[in-house]
Amino acid sequence: MNSERTKLKIYFCGSIRGGRGDVLIYKDLIAHLGQFGTVLTEHVGNPELTNEGHLPPSEIHDRDLAWLREADAVIAEVTTPSLGVGYELGRAVTLGKPILCLFRQGEDRSLSGMISGSSFVEVFDYERVEDATRIIDDFLGRVSAFIALETIPRISIAPLATPVERCERLESAISGMPELYIKRDDYIGPLVWGNKLRKLEYSLAEARNQGVTTLITCGGIQSNHARITAQSAIRFGFNVILVLNGPRPLKPSGNLLIDQKVGVRIEYVGSSEERTPRMEQIQAELTGKGEKSMIIPLGASDATGSLGFVRAAKELVLQERELGFHFDYLFHSTSSGGTQTGLEIGKRLFGLRASIIGVSADSSLEEIQASINRSSEPIFQRIGSSIRINPDEIIVETGFVGPGYGVPSAESLEAERIFAETEGILLDQTYTAKAAAGLIAYARRGFFKPSDRVLFWHTGGTIALFQ
Repeated sequence: MNSERTKLKIYFCGSIRGGRGDVLIYKDLIAHLGQFGTVLTEHVGNPELTNEGHLPPSEIHDRDLAWLREADAVIAEVTTPSLGVGYELGRAVTLGKPILCLFRQGEDRSLSGMISGSSFVEVFDYERVEDATRIIDDFLGRVSAFIALETIPRISIAPLATPVERCERLESAISGMPELYIKRDDYIGPLVWGNKLRKLEYSLAEARNQGVTTLITCGGIQSNHARITAQSAIRFGFNVILVLNGPRPLKPSGNLLIDQKVGVRIEYVGSSEERTPRMEQIQAELTGKGEKSMIIPLGASDATGSLGFVRAAKELVLQERELGFHFDYLFHSTSSGGTQTGLEIGKRLFGLRASIIGVSADSSLEEIQASINRSSEPIFQRIGSSIRINPDEIIVETGFVGPGYGVPSAESLEAERIFAETEGILLDQTYTAKAAAGLIAYARRGFFKPSDRVLFWHTGGTIALFQ
């Protein structure tokens, strides 16, 4: 567990020339902020400060802007209107800083809509300083957790800032569909690598730091995860062993064809239940030979791999800032739970407001809840966060599994066709298309409001179309 609190640099905003009636509140808040690190603008809480007329305006501007750039977070007490504070907040938004605004309601005052209406500023009302300090503790706890996340080793494998695109033709084709956007993780990598690469950036870094020479992972015959692990791990000098379940085909195609072409060792087992015992057996054999190996679980869905989607949630929050709005719902495919684990953690750390709906390709609600709990607890401990996920807050739609894992359903085939014919977007029939089928069904039954904005997270896997 990360037991030492990250020392932060905090930029505190409060009125100076606009009025000093709240200076004693500023002083108390700044004293509290000192527990978290350095308050760069500590002078704002000095009761003897009425203005900074002894400094040229250009020097004040340049000094404060340098502090803003240096700051890890910006906290503003905005009860007393101030042009300077408004300017500081505007610059902080442009710089992408986490921003907290504190305001005391009163009959003779109201907060500017430019602050209360901003989707990139956290605004809280308070009555007493004690209330404000509790709000600050929660806010800075999340900021500290993100900074701790950034210190965890990661290997950059491919550009991951995948675009968010509007799907207007699909909106018109489906009754009840509000504004729909798609997050294009199918763009990752040179051969439709997909979202698994986000997780493997952390898994491969951990393996390298531990001196591992061989990686062992598993999946079905047409596993995207297994294929992507093989391709990416080879680039960094690892040996790879894949344990795949299902009958060995006479003529390989799709992911299996690539597995064979990159020359990794493939072990075939009869069922998914046999995969883990076989991986453990292989690891024991390698250990006996003096070789250090690491098992990457199915989908890299553990406390290491899930970090990739914690980071992805931050990426999405930054994209929301560029778009100028927040999404109301986020739909994605789920099975082993790693993607949903990361998104749920990221939602709580970075202020992602969307309701996250995982559409299961095979697993039950209870299985996915257990997976999220199993992976999230070590992550929270690692980043020193007191936040936890209530299992009741996890939304998993299990009504679109169809005949089973790896088998298309009538609904998924329809969803695949609609996405292709309206937007030219390809979905694999057995995983991503099942999430798309869930999204379409929700729209048709009137689940969304016309004002909603919905994001569909395309997790890749389209190579499965070429089996």
